[in-house]
Amino acid sequence: MDEHRIVIIGFSGSGKSTMARQLGEKYGCKVLHLDCVHWMPGWTERDKDDRERIVSGFLDENESWVIDGTYRSVCLKRRFDGATHIIILHFPMYICLFRVFRRYFMYRGKSRESMTAGCRERISVEFLWWVLY
Repeated sequence: MDEHRIVIIGFSGSGKSTMARQLGEKYGCKVLHLDCVHWMPGWTERDKDDRERIVSGFLDENESWVIDGTYRSVCLKRRFDGATHIIILHFPMYICLFRVFRRYFMYRGKSRESMTAGCRERISVEFLWWVLY
């Protein structure tokens, strides 16, 4: 079996998680959504050392993998150096914002599969600021 180590980065709403899931299914790879690593239930940020430990463990345990999310502070060099493919999803901001709002209305009051359980879908001012700038 060919090894696939795929990093997917892009703005919120660009389709990273959807593409990660599809590529994981296609290649039979484990998928790690960095949003699940960063956030604990109730939108509480996980400690940086714990995030590093989780991602390092995932990389150590899997020969083939797909990781979606930018999170520059979490094993960025190791993820990029180990990747066989790096996919950058770069869509116009209006498309990403449309997808963010569509996602909000689809999952409102629920946690989506690419997010930590207990993190109900939301749109906050801080989030929109991050997306826009």
